[in-house]
Amino acid sequence: MVAGSSLKTITEKRSLTCYPNPAAGLTNIQFSIAKKTQVSLTILNEAGIKVAVVENKYLPAGAYNYKYDFSYLSAGVYYCLLEIDNEQLKTKIIHIKN
Repeated sequence: MVAGSSLKTITEKRSLTCYPNPAAGLTNIQFSIAKKTQVSLTILNEAGIKVAVVENKYLPAGAYNYKYDFSYLSAGVYYCLLEIDNEQLKTKIIHIKN
């Protein structure tokens, strides 16, 4: 390493997985975090309007799996939005009625 140089922090690779997708009821929402941090996990409708808050608190490092029940919502396109450390991940979820 050259004197006076600095290492740049590499942004942690994050992922957000929702399955089954399409979903008719319960959907698993999985993500992991490397350190204790504020986590906001919300469900948005196709217009981007918040329809549910799944989680909104500080969580310790680890892997998480939430089960969310879409059965009370109308069939259509929804988004799962994960906000961690001023970063956002969004995944489309197709909700179908049985």
